[in-house]
Amino acid sequence: KRCEALRNLRETFIDHVDDLSELISSENGKPRFEAMVNEIFAAIELCTFFSKKGEALLRDEKIPMGLMKHRRSDLNYWPLGVIAVITPWNYPFLLPMGELVMGVLAGNSIVFKPSEVTPLIGLRIQELFEEAGFPKGLISTVVGDGAIGAAIIDQRPAKIFFTGSVSTGKK
Repeated sequence: KRCEALRNLRETFIDHVDDLSELISSENGKPRFEAMVNEIFAAIELCTFFSKKGEALLRDEKIPMGLMKHRRSDLNYWPLGVIAVITPWNYPFLLPMGELVMGVLAGNSIVFKPSEVTPLIGLRIQELFEEAGFPKGLISTVVGDGAIGAAIIDQRPAKIFFTGSVSTGKK
């Protein structure tokens, strides 16, 4: 079902290529063509890849037990719960998309903080997930500066995906 939802997300991106490239261009300053090729088309390919490979990537795996043939061990993949995604302004659509797509594919809910420089793109990403049929609230976008990011981290999410400067990462 999650792979199917990613296919729906891909189609939603395709339906909105023009308005997304305009939004990225106006908020981030990239030329529309660059926004299409380097961000939107790449995100479409990301959804395509994980919609095809997701089930296999998350399938339980048997672990060989060697001489202990009477024993069985498996590697199981389970959702972590709530994860945080904190992303920068320079690739405001593509960079969060990798973490968001993999996070929801793995069954997690996400608190997403886009850069305070590109908040409208972050809010639009949440809208696109919901338009594609993902449950409302599965991705919760919060906008603000570094203090908001610090507050998210203080809540101790199960995993944090951060892309940004080394100094901020160390904090």
